[in-house]
Amino acid sequence: MNAICRRLLAAGLVVSVLGVVIDAQEESSPEDEDLNAQMVLAFRSRSFAQAKKLAEAAWLRYEQKGRKQGDMAAANLGAIYAFNGKIDEAEAWQDRAEGFLKSTEDQALQGQLARARAITAYIGATQFGNAEPDDALAHIERARNLLGDEAIRMCECQVLSNSNQGNRVQSGYVKFRKLIETLKTEGDSLALARCLLSMGWIEGASGGHGAAEGSFKRAHRIYESERHTDAALLAQRNFGVALWQNGKEDAAIEQFQKALKKAQDRSDLRMQVILFNDLAMVFARMEKEDEAIAYDRQAQDALAELSQALASGHLEDSVVFDFSLLIKMRLNLPRKSGHDEKVIL
Repeated sequence: MNAICRRLLAAGLVVSVLGVVIDAQEESSPEDEDLNAQMVLAFRSRSFAQAKKLAEAAWLRYEQKGRKQGDMAAANLGAIYAFNGKIDEAEAWQDRAEGFLKSTEDQALQGQLARARAITAYIGATQFGNAEPDDALAHIERARNLLGDEAIRMCECQVLSNSNQGNRVQSGYVKFRKLIETLKTEGDSLALARCLLSMGWIEGASGGHGAAEGSFKRAHRIYESERHTDAALLAQRNFGVALWQNGKEDAAIEQFQKALKKAQDRSDLRMQVILFNDLAMVFARMEKEDEAIAYDRQAQDALAELSQALASGHLEDSVVFDFSLLIKMRLNLPRKSGHDEKVIL
């Protein structure tokens, strides 16, 4: 699968960052636990500004009143900064959380923080290039020692699979295959769907478009049955990309158009930009210039509408994180000479 599709399908990896949030524990006052628990829920629902406010409130309560859970507030502020790519700030808060935890014997919380640090280190390694995630793997080993294999298996698979070293990538692939079989046996359908999304990306990136097609189709089916609409839409779109890369342009167009209708019904401008863009590229590849130009212009219009909605504060703050990725997607795609300047191939 080409570099463009690898970038687009990598959205599945973003979803895994949600695991860095440290859950609220029992040994705290109801007020402290409530703030941290609300922060976790806000983060996982992609309301990042609200999550940050709640974590900051929990930290302020610790500073002013000496409440418990300062460690958790610091760790969760680290998660917020990591997700937004502010690695220095994230690591500073995680250092602070680790300082708290050194005086405790709470291995579960220490392990969750180690896993969070692994993901933060991975984001840092890939933020401005393709550095090897050595620090991330070191944190994963610490998390494994504290939590066991089950707690880090998805994180480890994804980090290994995005390495530049062939042996690590192969190891990640083997671990992913094993994990898929384990999740099927355990009956954890949502974890299985997440795993299939990541596996589809790996298979497509290595040229296994047929295998990727099957993985994305299965993931889409699971998410649809579980009524996880956001994830189902992403899986359907990725299924379309795999079909396209397999030379099944008509089937890909059908999936893209079905997904686009859902995105339009839900006023999901983020996915509309991506799907209009996909359709423009498919039709351009098929040398159907009129359709390609029309879809490309709709992609540009949807991106402009998204920009205006963000500027006016009419969209949830989570879209801000994706907006720069959409801009890069539009700017970095190659264009074929002789076509309208907006036609993307």
